[in-house]
Amino acid sequence: MEAPSIDRTRLEALTHISSKALSIQDAVDQMGCLLLSPEHQKRDLGVLLLSDILHNLPSACLSPEQAAVLAAFLSEKLKDHHQVATSALKGVLALVGLPNLPPDGTVQLLTIIFNHISCQQQLQLDRYVIFQIYHSALTVHTKEVQSMGLDFVYGVISSIEGERDPKNLMYLFQWLQAFLQVVDLQHLTEEMFDVLSCYFPVDFKAPPTSPTLITREALAMGLCRCLTSISAFGPFSIPLALEKLDSALKIAKVDALHLLKFGCLSYESEVYYQNSIEIWAQLQKEIFASPDAQLRSQCLDTLTHVMGKLSEGDRKNFENTVLDIVGTLRGNLLPDSRLFHQSSSILLSIAKASDLSGRLVAERVGPLIENTLKITPDPQQKATLLHTLMEFFQANGADSLRDCCSSLCAQAILSSNPHLAVEGFQGFASLAGVVSDEARQGFLLSLHQAVVAPLPAALKLAIHNSLHKIAEAFPNEVKLRVLRNETLTGSGLEAYLAALAEMVDLENFQASVMETFIKYSIQDLDGSAAALRQLSDLLGKHPETVAVLVEKDFLGQLVSFLKGLEALRALPEGFLRALNQTLQLIARHQPADWQSANYKAASGSRFLNENLQVSTLTGLVIPMTISVVQDHLHPMDLLLNAALNSPEEFVRDISLKALASLLNKLKEEDLNGNLATIRQRCEGNGKISLATWVTKGLVTRNHPTGWQWTDLLLDCLADDSQVGRGLRTVLDESQRVLSKENHCQIMPLYRQKFFIHCMNRLNREQTPTEAHLSAVGLLMENTPKMAIVNHFPKIFRLVLLCLEKSPDPEALVVILQTITDFVKGGEAIIEDRLEDILVRVLDLTVFQSSMVVRLCAITCIHQMTKTYKTYQLLPFKGRVVEQLGICVDDRKRLVRRKAMECRALWFLLDAPL
Repeated sequence: MEAPSIDRTRLEALTHISSKALSIQDAVDQMGCLLLSPEHQKRDLGVLLLSDILHNLPSACLSPEQAAVLAAFLSEKLKDHHQVATSALKGVLALVGLPNLPPDGTVQLLTIIFNHISCQQQLQLDRYVIFQIYHSALTVHTKEVQSMGLDFVYGVISSIEGERDPKNLMYLFQWLQAFLQVVDLQHLTEEMFDVLSCYFPVDFKAPPTSPTLITREALAMGLCRCLTSISAFGPFSIPLALEKLDSALKIAKVDALHLLKFGCLSYESEVYYQNSIEIWAQLQKEIFASPDAQLRSQCLDTLTHVMGKLSEGDRKNFENTVLDIVGTLRGNLLPDSRLFHQSSSILLSIAKASDLSGRLVAERVGPLIENTLKITPDPQQKATLLHTLMEFFQANGADSLRDCCSSLCAQAILSSNPHLAVEGFQGFASLAGVVSDEARQGFLLSLHQAVVAPLPAALKLAIHNSLHKIAEAFPNEVKLRVLRNETLTGSGLEAYLAALAEMVDLENFQASVMETFIKYSIQDLDGSAAALRQLSDLLGKHPETVAVLVEKDFLGQLVSFLKGLEALRALPEGFLRALNQTLQLIARHQPADWQSANYKAASGSRFLNENLQVSTLTGLVIPMTISVVQDHLHPMDLLLNAALNSPEEFVRDISLKALASLLNKLKEEDLNGNLATIRQRCEGNGKISLATWVTKGLVTRNHPTGWQWTDLLLDCLADDSQVGRGLRTVLDESQRVLSKENHCQIMPLYRQKFFIHCMNRLNREQTPTEAHLSAVGLLMENTPKMAIVNHFPKIFRLVLLCLEKSPDPEALVVILQTITDFVKGGEAIIEDRLEDILVRVLDLTVFQSSMVVRLCAITCIHQMTKTYKTYQLLPFKGRVVEQLGICVDDRKRLVRRKAMECRALWFLLDAPL
């Protein structure tokens, strides 16, 4: 039979059996010519067909009697030719998954597999099917499997012993956890453990081309779960873990620590007591001696779990163990001791293990640290000791430490040393719920004073975190004692508002915080500047607060305040920037009718200060929806005048961005008229900046006139070196003005199209100037890498010329970094042109105008030794080593160090291993 015929036969059989037009016995009879054929290939085909039918047949279609007959038939086929037997396994898998398979059938099939199928001699897929059969049998026919007793256990052990395929092992490690919980191993316990422990520790590295997602960590965790599934494995696992923990291999140590840790969930505490001395010795050695911070952390975590397990045993023995460890490490708890941090970490881990261990450690260690802190003169060491003491208190909340911690934190808060004060504020915030009311009121008073004081950034952050933490527990007291209204100005006001901003995510504070911001925003210019600076940051972090401002008509109140500011007063750029950013964040998420109404109100207001008017209107225009813009609600003339004539750089810049946003959203008939007006006025000093942003607004929406404006820019390239920066701005997406969040039309692949258009124009230049070459590099900075790869042959001439002749460090850095990325990625475009590129990059290692260029050039050459084969680089070895010899004497230390590393690699390029 050919494949189409087999598929048709299978489908017909399934249809007839499901509809009861054909019984399974009749179907088997009709396949008799295949199933009873003297040729094993035909028997294999018949069994495979039967197995496929069983897999796809609803379980209700088979009676227990029919299932028993099929079990007997497949049992015989398991003894048949090897090829037939492996096909029969697929049928057995389908059969053991049926709940109505008689008990004798399950036992019969499993016994035949154990006796006649040598699992580890089969192919990987066939072994996987056998393991699935065991899994299905244990899940569906648990009692029958348990009745087999040790026969099933021994059969499973024989089947899995020697398995090496990672997919099969992953499946086995997951299934064996259930198997070990259900089946009584009896005297085969050690044998089962020995089979599993052969894989410990797991040493596996997935091939780079492997389609599976199996990792070493997943295999190791699966094996660990197996080894810790039952308490009977404990006497064997703990010695194994200690042996591997003493290994030099990190993976062995990691797996051993996991085994010790997860064993605490299932092993008896007595097993840990019997090995407690050696466990402590090994963990202590690793914590004190290992340079690997991650490994030390795992050791400490394991120590916590082990001590927690020991606490479940005899109380007296446990107390003696804890006190012995504390007595051993107490002498290291001096701030200038080399073992201070390791010893305190160990004691802290033990304190976390149980209530009893926490109390014992706190009683012995707390007074010692307290006394040491009081007599230590160094503020930095005091901070370290206080931090450690607070960790012990937080680990267990011991009452014996509460009063001393409260007193020491209060003293630390008053310290002039910022490190000690940080620990004081953070510590007291943790204690706020357990100290006396009087102590807490004193702390709140200190917070009130600290909130408005000019303090270092780290201390200010600690104060804000402490304020937030205590406000969650005592909101009313914080409002009354810390955030009470006062007359504030200058830096004190800004600090106060910054602290308020940290509270806005608390439900009890959001409304009052926003009301305070509104109040100061419309109070006076200085207050408004401080409030808007903080508000723009707050709205960026918590956009949900915009709704509160909208509800309270903040924009209307703000515009009314702004209209009254004096016309001739010079407004700080920071104020204008914060105002503009705040308005954008508010308007961005509002519906079109809100945007329309508020823009009309703002544009209809008479501002005395033109810079203020432009900053306000652009804040509303940039995030406008397309429908609002197309309703002719925009200040095009005002923006154009400000972009060309304003003496303030920020006003010119924001006007250009708003102009680009409008051009991106205008309807076709309105766009052409506005572009004509802009083209007439595009001259003078602001010509390049104006053309840049007009181009950006048009190109991002893929408008045909965008290419005309691009050509206008390129025509100016020979006369104005700033054009290259303008071209870079068009591709730069880091400025989020023209973005989808501001409702702009951003077409796919616009950067690729712009890059190709510009490069085609630049390629037509027979004698490109320095400005042309600089533009090549600047254009590459924000172009997607794949676009550069695909068009590299076309731009290769310009790239080489730029590397040879461009004096622009910015352009050279971009090109060198791009080439380095391509070398690292193994791109053929560099490998095929290796000599041309290497020679020119090598010359840039002595580029005099920029240290960054020299570093990038050396880095590129360094990367080549990691990517390319020795025979590809050997022809250039002498020249590279000689040139880098010059760099070794560079006047900059960073260049000298990088050159030494790179030169050594090239010098040893063909050295024997």
